[in-house]
Amino acid sequence: MPNSHPPVTLPGTEVRLLHSATVDQEYKVFVSFPSGYAGSEARYPVLYVTDANWLFSSFLRLHSLSIPPMIIVGIGYPTNNSAEIFRVRARDFLPTKNKEDEKIVKEAYEMSIESGGGRQFLSFIRNELFPFINDQYRTQPNNRAFFGWSYGGTFGLYTLFNKPDTFNRYILSAPDLGWDNGLCFQYEEQYAAEQSDLPVKLFLGVGSLDEDVIINRNVSTLFRFHAILKSREYAGLDMSLKIFEGETHSSAVVPTASWGLRAVFG
Repeated sequence: MPNSHPPVTLPGTEVRLLHSATVDQEYKVFVSFPSGYAGSEARYPVLYVTDANWLFSSFLRLHSLSIPPMIIVGIGYPTNNSAEIFRVRARDFLPTKNKEDEKIVKEAYEMSIESGGGRQFLSFIRNELFPFINDQYRTQPNNRAFFGWSYGGTFGLYTLFNKPDTFNRYILSAPDLGWDNGLCFQYEEQYAAEQSDLPVKLFLGVGSLDEDVIINRNVSTLFRFHAILKSREYAGLDMSLKIFEGETHSSAVVPTASWGLRAVFG
């Protein structure tokens, strides 16, 4: 009987529940520690990973890469219901409400989403999650990286151009650049009108088979976005883009994380 077996636990990890007053949502926070954490007094950079219900276990093997030891924090939800996760992740990651795009997604995936809660989710991360993690664990508070996939990548770009100091390293896998009529292009244009520097490390990754997605063409659109950023010549921006041949929207996540971590911490 499936229910007779104990849940799987991952060595060197903790799971905490954190209620956000801002979002009015309880989050399941996964925390993984580098080797030697318990016997050390050292402080470590932190990698924050969205979609932790689906992605967190894939990141644990990345501790062995030639990158600095780090704490990995996964942001997830206290449910195993995929439809519910699909709904609330969109609410959290997408900064604007767009009913037409919501309808397109529902027709394509036969699952409903909400949208428009990105500002509140960002406030949760900055004002509730960061203080909690910095209080509970030995972090380097000003050395933070972010990983986001799909809508999580869209949220990463929203954060980058609205509160760029939230993280100093961004790894984004197949960000949805078509949401709300190319919203992220608008955010970048507004940022460029006021700022000439962008002191972050940014890695963009996408699978070559990810050209046909529901709302946009991820490969060509990401190429266009990368070209615009490059043309700005932002002071301090260290950016790279990689297309992973033969990979899809989902299968490009792990290679993007692997290459991206080495790029932004290299």
